[in-house]
Amino acid sequence: MTMTVSASGPAGIFISYRREDAAYPAGWLYDQLAAHFGEQRVFKDIDSIQLGDDFVEEINTAVGSCVAFLAVIGRRWLTVTSEDGKRRLDDSADFVRLEIEAALRREVRLIPVLVDHAVMPRVAELPPSLRPLRRRQALELRHDRFKSDISHLLEVLDVIVDQAAAHPAEVVSPAEGESVLRGERSRAASTAMRVGRQERADRDRARLPLGGARRTVVLGCARGAGQTVTALMTGQTLAAVRGTSVAGLDLNPGDTSLASRSVPVGSIAALLERHGPDDGTTARPEARFDVIAGPQPTDRFWPLADDQYRRLAVLLAERYPLTVIDPGPTGLSQVLSMAHQLVLVVPASPEGGSYLTNTWQWLTAHGYSELASQAVTVINGVSARRMEDVLRSEAMARGRCRAIVRVPWDELLATTQVPSALRQPTRHAYTALAGVLVAGMAAVQGPGESSGPGPPEASQTDSASGEQNITSG
Repeated sequence: MTMTVSASGPAGIFISYRREDAAYPAGWLYDQLAAHFGEQRVFKDIDSIQLGDDFVEEINTAVGSCVAFLAVIGRRWLTVTSEDGKRRLDDSADFVRLEIEAALRREVRLIPVLVDHAVMPRVAELPPSLRPLRRRQALELRHDRFKSDISHLLEVLDVIVDQAAAHPAEVVSPAEGESVLRGERSRAASTAMRVGRQERADRDRARLPLGGARRTVVLGCARGAGQTVTALMTGQTLAAVRGTSVAGLDLNPGDTSLASRSVPVGSIAALLERHGPDDGTTARPEARFDVIAGPQPTDRFWPLADDQYRRLAVLLAERYPLTVIDPGPTGLSQVLSMAHQLVLVVPASPEGGSYLTNTWQWLTAHGYSELASQAVTVINGVSARRMEDVLRSEAMARGRCRAIVRVPWDELLATTQVPSALRQPTRHAYTALAGVLVAGMAAVQGPGESSGPGPPEASQTDSASGEQNITSG
């Protein structure tokens, strides 16, 4: 049974407001958002909290699990007072203050929404804990241009929700994944706890011990699928989570190669001449993803001979416990023969299923059916608008590979070199991918297994036990 890394619940939008200040505009806004996104995605206290629930606990949990936070600010938002005449905003237990503090602390996308001709508060008018609110770009919602204002807000929220649509918070069975995507509502508290538990489980899997050096090949099923960026982020994530150096072997030269995205520490030519980087298993100030630049077409030893690929595998195993390989068309069969794990990258597009089918047919025809059956399929650039395409690709992949991981669309992937700079759902996706990969490599190793070249024998691989390893965290 193929496992799917997918969303654990709908991407929530939290509306914060004061009844004495903006009850009517907040209700109006709620109706518009609920009609556009669905009621299960919009949290507003009087409509969403069940009888008997702890109000403070539910609000704090809901804020932490939402992807967008709308602070509705009217003309009395700053000045509303309690029965003793003190300003409510100065009370550290004030619900509105608690909500905004939680959003700022958790780095939720916070959008001030100005209603009734209100203006943004000045810094001096805010408690110290709320002063970062002043730096957030606000949207003015006016009666005389409501349609255009609300349209602009919905466009912004669409992008935010799209980015979170594939939140890789949970490894679930195919049936569970489909029910989640149909929008079955789960309580905010259980969602937030499940997200945290799953991320910890993914990290634990990614730290599983390995008895020898391991090599992962990242193969794009189509041009532009995201092969190189997947190799880069996977290697960076493995290095950071495991606390060791990981090699990135660049065999796919060009303007967008691995070496163009991250400064290489050496080259394949130097490594083959025994002038490569230091042993990656020795203590370093910090974990690193060491890119080893590939040969140029004009190099005298390119393309590599079979014995050079085997020697390259041995040299990498001497220096690094893990290697992520970004292959090119030349020498692909030799590279696949070095692999312990295979990642197939497919775009979230209408053609995704056919790309996967063509790739599997090629792998089977060239003798890599066992490697393909234990592969991890990455669906790249997932968004709400592409969900039908994603589900079709998953249906095609299900039963033909070991696991499926969704990576959300994230514009930062085009420019950043490190996962820590990505949006949270994207970081979680690569952590989940790292966990699935290491779990698979840990499951097939045996006592005294050699760290030399070549993938583990087919007889060592047990599909059911491999999947159990993925879900047992």
